[in-house]
Amino acid sequence: IMGVTRIVLGFLFLWPFLDKMFGLGYATQPGSAWINGVSPTKGFLMFATYKTTPWAGLWEFLASDPIYILVDITYMTLLLVGGVALITGCFVRPASFGLTIFMIAVYLALLPLLPPEGVPSYNPIIDDHIIYALILIVFMVWPVGEWLGLGKKWSELSFVQKYPFLK
Repeated sequence: IMGVTRIVLGFLFLWPFLDKMFGLGYATQPGSAWINGVSPTKGFLMFATYKTTPWAGLWEFLASDPIYILVDITYMTLLLVGGVALITGCFVRPASFGLTIFMIAVYLALLPLLPPEGVPSYNPIIDDHIIYALILIVFMVWPVGEWLGLGKKWSELSFVQKYPFLK
């Protein structure tokens, strides 16, 4: 079951990469794709984050010119590499670490400590980002890459055996 969970979570991260890169018409309209020069992160950082949190200035800084370009590259690389790593079972630990940090960052960006519009319509303490982070932490400690994927062969490589954090 953990191998299937890893693969499904991999697709959960790979999909937004594909949609934001090519504008497949789901969350990202065709004209708003990254390949058309539209930032996949700037709108979220400027408009979707709560401005009442103690770290609101951080999100505004990350959305500023030219910083958002580095954020875009980091975000898209993390979605692509993280998704492919989880799907294949190779490089699961480092990918899970990076994706966990990402999930916590998004959680903090959306955390309404002092929501201006009143009580949020969702659970303000635990949301899907925390659940994903917890699953990814499990992926860092269990050999989930070795189930239903290429992770078993990957973990047999000499450099991966020498540096097991690469599993």
